[in-house]
Amino acid sequence: MPRIWLWRLMVLATTSAVLAALYRAGDATGVWWHGTPVVSILDGLAALFVRGGVDLWKRFGFVVLAIVCFLAWRHWQMARLAYLPGPVDVHAFTNATPDEKAPVDDVKSQLCRHLSETHIYPPYAGPADPPPKGFLDVAEKMDVTSTNAILLALQTLPRMWPRTGYLVTGALQIRRQEPRYGISATVTSFLGGGRSAMTTQWGRDWDEAASKTAYWVLATVLPVTRLAKIAPWRKWRGRELPADLFEAYNEGKKAQDRRQLDAALWSYARALRSDPFNADLRLMVASVQEDLGLFLDALDTYQGALAIGELTGRYSDHLWSTRRRRLRHPWRYLLGFLSYVVRRRESIQLRYQYACTLAYSERTIEHWFAQDAVGERAKVHRQMRERLQEAFVDRYWPVAASFVRRTAERIDERSDEPADEHAAKEWLRQVLAESPEAARVVLQVAAAQEMYRLHEDVLLARLVPGTRSAATRTVLRLARDVWAPLRLSKALYEWRHQGWRPARLDGAGVPAPVFGQGGSLRPWWRRTARRRAQAITVSWPPSVELLDRAIRRAQRRWLHWPHLSSYDYYNAACTYGFALYGYVSNQPLRPSDCDSIEQLSCKAVEQLRASLACTESGVAARLRAWIVSSDPDLAPLRHQPEFWHFERDEYPSLKLFFPRPDKVINLRMSAYVKELLCEGAGLLEQTWHRRSRQSEGTDIHQVIDWLGVDIRTWEVLERIARDRARYWRDRADFIQLVREAVDPAKLAEAAFPPAVPGFDDVVMAGSEEFDGDDLRSPVPIEELVQHRMDSVDRTILSVEIEFAKRGCEASRRHRTELCNRDLRGGQLLAGQAREICNRHAARWRRVAEHMAEAGLTVSASEPVDIQQRP
Repeated sequence: MPRIWLWRLMVLATTSAVLAALYRAGDATGVWWHGTPVVSILDGLAALFVRGGVDLWKRFGFVVLAIVCFLAWRHWQMARLAYLPGPVDVHAFTNATPDEKAPVDDVKSQLCRHLSETHIYPPYAGPADPPPKGFLDVAEKMDVTSTNAILLALQTLPRMWPRTGYLVTGALQIRRQEPRYGISATVTSFLGGGRSAMTTQWGRDWDEAASKTAYWVLATVLPVTRLAKIAPWRKWRGRELPADLFEAYNEGKKAQDRRQLDAALWSYARALRSDPFNADLRLMVASVQEDLGLFLDALDTYQGALAIGELTGRYSDHLWSTRRRRLRHPWRYLLGFLSYVVRRRESIQLRYQYACTLAYSERTIEHWFAQDAVGERAKVHRQMRERLQEAFVDRYWPVAASFVRRTAERIDERSDEPADEHAAKEWLRQVLAESPEAARVVLQVAAAQEMYRLHEDVLLARLVPGTRSAATRTVLRLARDVWAPLRLSKALYEWRHQGWRPARLDGAGVPAPVFGQGGSLRPWWRRTARRRAQAITVSWPPSVELLDRAIRRAQRRWLHWPHLSSYDYYNAACTYGFALYGYVSNQPLRPSDCDSIEQLSCKAVEQLRASLACTESGVAARLRAWIVSSDPDLAPLRHQPEFWHFERDEYPSLKLFFPRPDKVINLRMSAYVKELLCEGAGLLEQTWHRRSRQSEGTDIHQVIDWLGVDIRTWEVLERIARDRARYWRDRADFIQLVREAVDPAKLAEAAFPPAVPGFDDVVMAGSEEFDGDDLRSPVPIEELVQHRMDSVDRTILSVEIEFAKRGCEASRRHRTELCNRDLRGGQLLAGQAREICNRHAARWRRVAEHMAEAGLTVSASEPVDIQQRP
């Protein structure tokens, strides 16, 4: 590890010694500046070059001291360049292949490009020294023939000053077995005597070999740089980072930025196999799962990340601890929590994301009780649900305090055990297995408790560097006092309309208020926070005046410092927007409901405008998809005229405005699946046609290998069609098989796999028939969207019977015939390979044409720079 702090101390000590020597050698002169340290130092410097100024031994001693000082500065610069990391000097590659025309310079340029495209600090990766940055760099290149000492120093010193952190050399190699193309690379650090590491990376072509070599170079360098102090590489500081892990992470990050979400999830899964305890990686996996609409999978990922390396029950004990109990043992609580945060610096952000996922219970519970899964997805869903159910029962059984028989007639508010544990767990298992409405209430109460404890912990977590996140005290106070109770109020309202099923075990029909006497959270919350949350949950929907007053109090709007951030304004807008659910569902609308809808809409839009006013233009552009399409809290607001005007003002577009449905992700995924199968089948058709044109002299074993990959592709397509392309792993398998079969250049040209489109990029046939009156109601929009999605589902289901099974049987038959011929020692007949290739190309063309008939198309879109959440 570069000890940059040690060399910084050496620089400080030697520089102080040089200045002290010059000060002692100087004799200050002048009038008004007489005796100043600066003049004394300058006089001392002049005395060194003036005859008779100081003794010869003093000059010699100063030269030695100056050399030591320069060496200290030089070593500090070397340590700094190794720590940043500094520029990487990529030397010219050598050609170790039998081919004298190997693209040496081209491969070197590809390596430099891959080094610059990785998702870390991009160092300068050039064939020589980096461009000049100062006067000495320019002076070094001057052609000076004079013997002047100053000019010679200007040329000599820059050449001794380090400007690159690492040196990369390489040699091109070719072998007979696949993958054939390789690069033998050596990375040398200029710090510590020139330590080096060497490897040989192989690929199917030179570009893939250069990419793997670049990943290995940066994986070798990264653990000794400052990048090892930040996510997701904190645990790898000073250790050997596997190149496969770094490659999988970067490939996943690139795919996520391009919105190739199935490929990103596949790469992140590879990275987790190499680093299963990396909570930062799990956070990225959960974000991709949420973007894909896999909300239950994301909840399971967050839950697994919370349990990494922790003893069973430790987090639950921390979650359900009262302030009175913590004050009994303050040092044990303080040191225990700080040690936990030091080990898990990502814990604050992780807990906030987990609590938000619990609070979005309407979409999580919908997936929890879904029964449409088939095949492997059904097994995975069942295992996930069982795992989450047991985790929730063990952690959140105190939530059931209002719904089970009590061991005493009155609730002791000073007790830390609010309910009978066994009865509470049994009731909770019944709820999570049978009752969606009651399960929503359970998750909302759990989210409120998570927000409450997180608000208390975040202030203490600030003592540990590297724990800052979007979950500030202001954000958590609004979530604890207003946002989470508001969502809980809606869940309780819907549960009441279902008759409070399942009933309480003690025979009572109506449960106690959550924050009131006998409520689940009353023993755990402080009085002030409990009263504020209880005021929101008394009735649904709350009045506009009550909600506005609660938001202003939670955000402390009367204070001029600290100023509210963009995220604070955005959360306030989401709270106003979610409250609209309580009014827009009333049919027919009363005059008072119309007034409340207008007031809430205006306040929400006002907060959105304030949020974007505090945001840079580039960031606001990346947030567009989340605000106008994806945020579930803003779903009822998107059907209001005030939001339409806001969208047209803040995000002008030349396209026709079309309101969004409530669940945009379902439409986007349907359009994506159609594009994926269309483009994949088209690329496979082109590949079989290319093989047909090059079939002369093709070996029989090559055709057998082609057919083997084709059989697996048809089998995966059959699974996709049977499950209507709902399972991400089947789609990822299809992507990997297409990549295996198709030439990499064709894949890059087609930008395969396609990006998951935004709502504005999806073109639905029939949307042009809507007029202004139709757009004011979400009903015709939802009907049109559902009709188009059903059309895509029917098209995908028909692929299994009409194409996948027949194509798989034909590939198996041809492969069996060729294998039998190969066993008898025979070769391909004249034109047989061309005939096989043409038939398989025709089958894949029919699949592409069949999928193109679905009622959704995707217009051209730019998949980069999209931020899915503030």
